[in-house]
Amino acid sequence: MGRAKQEWIEEEGRGWRSDDRHVCGDCVEDTALKKLIHETAETLVCDFCGRTAMEPIAAPFNRLLERIAETLFTMYGQVDEVGTPYAEGSYLSEVLTTEEVLAAIGFECSGCVWDAVVKDFIVEDWVEAPNGSWGQLPFGKELKGAWDHFCQVVRHQTRFHFHTRFHDHPQDGIAPGDMLEAIGSTIRSTSLVTDLPTGTTLYRGRIVQPGSTWEPNADSMGAPPPSIAGSGRMNPAGIPYLYLAFDVTTMVAEVGELRKDEVIRGASFRTTRALRVVNFSDLPEEPSLFDPERRHLHPYFYFLRGFVREISQPVDRPLPSDIHYVPTQVVSEYLAQAFGDSNETSIDGVVFRSAANQGGKNLVLFPSRTPFKPQFDCVQLAEHFTWNQILSLILIESRAITVDRVKRRQPKANLSTDGVE
Repeated sequence: MGRAKQEWIEEEGRGWRSDDRHVCGDCVEDTALKKLIHETAETLVCDFCGRTAMEPIAAPFNRLLERIAETLFTMYGQVDEVGTPYAEGSYLSEVLTTEEVLAAIGFECSGCVWDAVVKDFIVEDWVEAPNGSWGQLPFGKELKGAWDHFCQVVRHQTRFHFHTRFHDHPQDGIAPGDMLEAIGSTIRSTSLVTDLPTGTTLYRGRIVQPGSTWEPNADSMGAPPPSIAGSGRMNPAGIPYLYLAFDVTTMVAEVGELRKDEVIRGASFRTTRALRVVNFSDLPEEPSLFDPERRHLHPYFYFLRGFVREISQPVDRPLPSDIHYVPTQVVSEYLAQAFGDSNETSIDGVVFRSAANQGGKNLVLFPSRTPFKPQFDCVQLAEHFTWNQILSLILIESRAITVDRVKRRQPKANLSTDGVE
């Protein structure tokens, strides 16, 4: 067999043609691909943009093609090689072009590199086929579909026995009974558990009705007693959780609209110890699909983006809040009572984005496990504020935000200085 034929067979087998050119890191956007090019650079000139240097800056284009192909074939397959059903003159899956799958995996580059990649790929017709299996959902989409099914089951079918086989997912995916552990695994895999330091300042507000005589103190500004605790975003009726905001503006927004003559009394609390929390407010940077060592984490982030939006969104008007919040209440109880981080340490609460104040953040604290009397001794009342003092604090916060924007300063990575519910 001649060399040319042997190369042709190899190219057909791997799905892309060999290309003798070299490419530099400036021609691609992805950080993992830039790193690959930097580590394998061997020439002083880029054949695509013409950039030159005194040291190697351009890697073999085949290295780039190989990494792109490796990524594509973990998610897609050639339409006629992965068992795609064909009936009545068409395939039963959406057939995608090379341009479409490259865009779907987030490949960004210069125009000439894009054209070269598209031309060098022999495969032209692609279908979704994770790891070469047609009909199998990508894990991120499987998680999302399982969450949607879980929400339907606990809202409208059963509250307490969703672990039974009767409620298994109709597509034999992740059953409702396994959904909580899937969420726990996602939290561990994406390192969402973090610590709030001792002394973190948090805020809580209450509406004062005309003629009310109660005074703000640790009891009146804390969580309500179980006998009158209503259903909330994270807690079911009768089981009080303590909702706190990371800034005064968010505190006021979360209280809601005021009627005539109503005002708000506020209080600040400080944490008495470091708190172990799940932080849904600031997701870590998503791993690149082109990073072979971290690519497996990408589906978790795909799921988390939708999950975080759902737990932070305003109430869906067609559903009463006590029904709408059931899924997040179930998840919160799992995190409060059953979840442990990678060191099997229990969780004190959850940080999540405010639905009432864009950019704001909230902390919900779970009660301690002392029998018969939920306690929140991990925070202590620091001071309380009148309505006029609250308005002054909001003005100060708004000025601080404006100054930060003018100076174009990046906010500090400290939960206690950002907003929450």
